[in-house]
Amino acid sequence: MRLALKTVLGLAGVAAIVGFIAAPYLLGETDSGRKLYIKANEAILNRLTVPPGTEEVDHRSAPYYAAKGNAPIAGYHTTVVYRVSGLTAQDVIAFYRAQLKRWKSPRGKACRVSCRFVRGTAALVVDVRNVARARTYAVVADYAGAQS
Repeated sequence: MRLALKTVLGLAGVAAIVGFIAAPYLLGETDSGRKLYIKANEAILNRLTVPPGTEEVDHRSAPYYAAKGNAPIAGYHTTVVYRVSGLTAQDVIAFYRAQLKRWKSPRGKACRVSCRFVRGTAALVVDVRNVARARTYAVVADYAGAQS
């Protein structure tokens, strides 16, 4: 009985240590995990075309967390901001709806200022709130964002 208890406690200790070491890699909390996560986001963005006359003005990635407080990093968003001329917000949404036909998205009014597209585990958001005021819109990619 004591030997069995010692074995179980020993295995539980080993599992805890392995989990503690592996968790940051699985959640993208290491430098290499972060780079791989962002590289997957970039692959989604690189497959997209942009409307004619569109110019990239900002490109960045930032972490997001599982919950408020000291929660672990849940993933990374990669955001690209584009400047447009001669297009309305509805033109930009229509362009991406046509381009992302194989992605799931809400229909109708849900896509007036922001539209979320999902395909498999990936999520892509087209945010056109600033088209009328600043002539810019944002595309946000998260290769694992469909789960959040």
